[in-house]
Amino acid sequence: MSQILHVGADPARVGILLRPESSGHQTRTNLAQTPWASLHAMPVECADQVHQASAAYDENTSELERLGWAYERWKGFPVAYLPEAGWSLALEVHEIHELSNGTALYVFDIHAVRAAHHPLPSGHWVDSASLLHSIGLDQYGQAHILGGPRPYAKP
Repeated sequence: MSQILHVGADPARVGILLRPESSGHQTRTNLAQTPWASLHAMPVECADQVHQASAAYDENTSELERLGWAYERWKGFPVAYLPEAGWSLALEVHEIHELSNGTALYVFDIHAVRAAHHPLPSGHWVDSASLLHSIGLDQYGQAHILGGPRPYAKP
């Protein structure tokens, strides 16, 4: 997604920009009730389903069930994960920054990572070339990886 950003590595954190709460979008309300979430990187073949998951379903409709995605409870965390995801993160809200336009930056602690291929390859990175990348609101793409991970940059 284009609204996700790396916030820190120690402790591991990720930020997600969430639009103002509106009819049919309950993410912020859900996080106020239970400050846990899961984040998934899906295969490119799932582009149409991923886009449909952003629809404004009513609060009694699970987009996961509506789209036919199998999901499982993540042992030890109050969230679900999608077995077909390339990787999944178990997240807990750490802090919230309200922006002037009604958007909020949610900063999450990353408590666990699941990868489709266990164990993770050497270097603890997942090849994201086969995973879906969001470009704005309604465009999706696929990454072209330029070599493997590079060493930590030093002056």
